Amino acid sequence: MLPTSFVRYKNSKNELKRLLSLILCAASIITCFSACGEANSGDLTSDITHTNTENTYDPSDRKDGYIAVKNTSISIKAYYQNPLTGNAADPVILKSGDTYYLYSTGGTQLSVRTSKDLRSWSSSKVIFKLSQTSWGVDRCWAPEVHEYEGKFYLFFCGRDSKQIFHGSVAVCDTPDGTFEPVTEQPLLNFSYSVIDLSFFLDDDGRTYIFYSKDNSTNRIGDNKVSQSYGVEVSNDFKRLLCSPVLISTPTEDWETVSGMVIWNEGPVVFKENGKYYLLYSANSYRTAYYSVGYATSDTILSFYDKPKDGCILKGNGETITGSGHCNILRFEDEIYLVYHSHTTPPNTEGGRSLYIDKLIVKDDGTLYVNGPTITKQPIPDGANGYYKYHGDITVTGELFKNMQDLNILLDEIIPQGRDGYVEFTDKDSLTFKFPEGQDLDIMWVYPANLDFRQPASMDIIINNTYIYDDIEFGSLGSPVAVSFSNLPDGTLIEEITFKFTKATGAGFSAIGEVTFVTKKD
Repeated sequence: MLPTSFVRYKNSKNELKRLLSLILCAASIITCFSACGEANSGDLTSDITHTNTENTYDPSDRKDGYIAVKNTSISIKAYYQNPLTGNAADPVILKSGDTYYLYSTGGTQLSVRTSKDLRSWSSSKVIFKLSQTSWGVDRCWAPEVHEYEGKFYLFFCGRDSKQIFHGSVAVCDTPDGTFEPVTEQPLLNFSYSVIDLSFFLDDDGRTYIFYSKDNSTNRIGDNKVSQSYGVEVSNDFKRLLCSPVLISTPTEDWETVSGMVIWNEGPVVFKENGKYYLLYSANSYRTAYYSVGYATSDTILSFYDKPKDGCILKGNGETITGSGHCNILRFEDEIYLVYHSHTTPPNTEGGRSLYIDKLIVKDDGTLYVNGPTITKQPIPDGANGYYKYHGDITVTGELFKNMQDLNILLDEIIPQGRDGYVEFTDKDSLTFKFPEGQDLDIMWVYPANLDFRQPASMDIIINNTYIYDDIEFGSLGSPVAVSFSNLPDGTLIEEITFKFTKATGAGFSAIGEVTFVTKKD
């Protein structure tokens, strides 16, 4: 066996807590007696997180001297699972105060649903009717709501009696009140149809709207084509300050599988590290091929550059289809993609449901999405009081294959193909060491999402004292959640060791990511 190691960013912890942990751990070794059950695979169905020491027993009962600990289910508020709710085409989520507001496509009116935890959603409340305008008839699509200058602004489109879509803005003092149009006539009032309005506020205070020039009225040669545009608008959303600028048109092979009707729609722009990112959807939303891509620019109103392999979100054609029309939602330092997928895949006609998954801006500036997912995932940072640990970790491995990059286990990227895994065979081990004791609640371990690489089980050893025996991996690609609630009260975790058992018949198995989570009241 040959060692491999990797050191992460520095994070400090109170020395007094560490001393207290050592005292409590010593006391628990002396006083722990009764029997424990075998560890389970971390079923995530309970809304109760237990804290006790009854699941430990005397180390003299074991040849290895460890104190056994039983895994237990975690609180339902510690994770999310897609779909979050149904009937949510073209979704966007606004976080205001301690409430999440969900808006989605309507018919002749728009509604909002609310949640405190991203899990339970209220019934719909109407916030806007097209009949409030002098021009709108139906097809009130893809609303977006933003808080700006102390008020809430609704960006929406609707179709008039001549079958032309226009885009406009309404305002309200609250995110779930009755919105009133800002202007009598549409802000985007053209002879052609525009849909999918999105708002962007730049660092200098200038305001912009992005939209799709719809393929119902836009032809290029023999093709019906939707293209994305951007335009600067006045801060009161009553005037356009320039002519619209083309920012994206369908060009890539993955964007054009729908035939002679092709799409670049649902444009959303965000800024990160001084660079502008355009997210957009391509192909028909009625097909399994509806997907999300991205492009970049150094200036906000320009034609955005599409990278090679710029499709970052697409379904698998079987259990997830039609993943697209996205927006972003920020949690602490994390960015999540809010989007829809078909409700009854592989059937693409059964409506659309709400999904979220983490969007990562990699060190080289490229984008990656941990999704689409339908398995349980750790709740975003700060939601429901849960936070991921982003500090310093030293990882060492006693593995059959030397020189593996253990950094990939802590890069927050969940691999979806054949790359990005750490490989191991029976009795190989990995050890995670924290610079100081950490008050952790949950650990998520992601196995390889490949039939012939998913491990069978692992033993988990905490502080070289406590052991979780035979933690089993479940369905393909589904992460295992290990609860630390049954460790003695006050235990600060300094070291965690995995000892693996590979899948039967496999030459080796693999894991792709490990995430540590703590609960803060």
